[in-house]
Amino acid sequence: MSNFFYNALRVNIIEVYVKEKNIDNFNVSPWNGGNAIIGLQNDGATQAVTAPGRNSLDTNWSVINEAWRFTPSGTTLTSIEWFQGSGTSGPSIGNTDVISVCPTTTTTYTAQVTYNLCTGGTIVITDETTVTVTPNKTWNGSISSDWDNDNNWTPLGKPNSSDCVIIPVTSNNPIINGSGYNGLAGTLTIYSNATLTVNSGNNITVTDLVDVNTNGNFIIRNNSSLIQINDVTNLGIITYERNASVRTLDYVYWSSPVFNQNINSIFNPIIPGPKYEWNTTIPNSNGGQGNWVLPSTTNMTRGKGYIIRGPSSSPFNNSTANTLTARFIGTPNNGTIYTPIYRGNDTNTATHYGTNGIEITNLSDNWNLLGNPYPSAIRGSQFLFDNRTKILGSIRLWTHNNLPIYLTNPFYSSFQYNYTASDYLTYNFTGTSCCPAAPDELFIGAGQGFFVEMIDGPSTTDVVTFNNNLRSSTYPNNIFYRNQSSSENNHNYVNLERKRIWLDIVNSNNQSSRTLFGYIEGASMEVDNFFDCPTQQSGLMSIYSMINNNKFLIQGRALPFNENDIIPIGIEIISTGNYNIAIAGVDDFFNSRNIYLKDKLNNGIIHNLKTSPYNFTSNPGMHNDRFEIIYTNSTLSNTEQNFENEIKVISSTNLSVISNVEIENIKVFNSLGQKINEFSNIDSKEAILKTVIKNQSTYLLQIQLIDGKIINKKIIF
Repeated sequence: MSNFFYNALRVNIIEVYVKEKNIDNFNVSPWNGGNAIIGLQNDGATQAVTAPGRNSLDTNWSVINEAWRFTPSGTTLTSIEWFQGSGTSGPSIGNTDVISVCPTTTTTYTAQVTYNLCTGGTIVITDETTVTVTPNKTWNGSISSDWDNDNNWTPLGKPNSSDCVIIPVTSNNPIINGSGYNGLAGTLTIYSNATLTVNSGNNITVTDLVDVNTNGNFIIRNNSSLIQINDVTNLGIITYERNASVRTLDYVYWSSPVFNQNINSIFNPIIPGPKYEWNTTIPNSNGGQGNWVLPSTTNMTRGKGYIIRGPSSSPFNNSTANTLTARFIGTPNNGTIYTPIYRGNDTNTATHYGTNGIEITNLSDNWNLLGNPYPSAIRGSQFLFDNRTKILGSIRLWTHNNLPIYLTNPFYSSFQYNYTASDYLTYNFTGTSCCPAAPDELFIGAGQGFFVEMIDGPSTTDVVTFNNNLRSSTYPNNIFYRNQSSSENNHNYVNLERKRIWLDIVNSNNQSSRTLFGYIEGASMEVDNFFDCPTQQSGLMSIYSMINNNKFLIQGRALPFNENDIIPIGIEIISTGNYNIAIAGVDDFFNSRNIYLKDKLNNGIIHNLKTSPYNFTSNPGMHNDRFEIIYTNSTLSNTEQNFENEIKVISSTNLSVISNVEIENIKVFNSLGQKINEFSNIDSKEAILKTVIKNQSTYLLQIQLIDGKIINKKIIF
């Protein structure tokens, strides 16, 4: 039971608020000599009182946001009487300004204040207030540890979202268990030495306060969530667990879901590798801005991201991934959280390069490593929308499926590159860059760090905002990288009409880069914050689409779809060699439509990518005016068609190729565009591919003739 306190209004109190008071003319011959007074005097000007230091005889003063209260010290002119119930017909329960009540049910109380006027009369005013008593639900654990069992609660029945839930010490500690089960509470109090556990894949939603008494235990297992509705400050300590599947050289992007988590104790007793935070504005080795630095504080800042490398101690190694468990111990973060963001001073939109020869853009010094600050998943699209005036409309998550090329630095930005560009998953309202099968919404798991870009401009700082509007028990919290596999203000960007294409470039070593473009409801043919994401030039092989002269990893274009549309495609090549451009995935709309790649450098040849990848050779450099995606075949190259008619692929016991022109070599690719066989120096019009295994798989044959022509054939063998 709780005590409730109420104050009656004191009368004849005068409050003075000064928003700003300056000294005129910089105190050089100021108006009125600079004198100012805060005080009161009677009508006859025979008595007065002033605030200390605020008399006209005091030294000239200036102030911002100051308040003074003048309270009479004589006999009060008022009297008060409290009544239980609405109106004054109920029992009288007190006659002091402050009363203490302890109702067992919701009760209304009435204050009647009588004012004695100087003229001899009185004024009587009444006012009411209601004390709302929320029912308690106390865990008894008499049957089992199952939260969902009605008989484990007093009074009978599991809690709802308005119940004050109390967890005392019992023989059976409560466990929220099941598959996607969501426990409810209005408030949640866990007594000393009592324990509440939320098992993996389940949630608890608390409308208001979470209070874990000293020595109480509130354990939230991996992939589970604590969701809260109201913006209140929690009390006590929880333990939130998050598992990551890592190798020794894997970096994981972390963020703390609890207040003041010590970054050095997350994995106790296991000692991890190096820890870093991202500094947006310090110089890097490419002559640009932005670099990794050691954490500036031991305690992790709310809403900020950090990277930590995997442990080097057994059983962790670079061959197989092992489970690393982080334990965040502290008061759970809740409500509105403001996290600083920064940008450097590079506003040069023209193409420019750093000292390492890597391109720098005006956005290269705008990256900020943030993190989910809550012990629950948050909705990515809502976060982007809420902060649309501060940051660009995309989120970049590190999946680090590949080990580093070098060992010095994990970020592939505009200086030295060690991990591959494809290890970043980029999301905006067009879709997810990496994965055609990914859902249209991104849910950022608890404990997850992620990159965003501040909107460009002169060097400055600002804040992004997190709030409980980003949280819900319906949001999955089981997506966390690194894994081994990869209201009125709520805006729904999940059910937009989308017609998309994911396009890959693949080199001879089967390394690849991917871009996404498509036709999206709400997008335009110009640059849109929510639908277009600029390419982060990596110094590695990459593919991207173009808007004017700007390069985009993700591009959303306007609906309706126009079959005459042309999408310029750019590539960055690191070394001379053979490459393939291939379709990685499409939405259903394009399943029945052809997609052509036009190579303007190779006699304007037009190749149907739905039939096979397009093979070509290229020199190093950026090539932004060589390729185009088109959708009509009215100008399909007669040369390519004629050569295709002269070549036959025969499937029998072995795979054979017959041509009217001598064949120089044949490369065999699987359906993913990966090279699995190569037959060189054939110098014949017929070739038998004896080492190609017959297993009813789709193969793509790249056939190079003696005159240099390259023909692609697809066959099931």
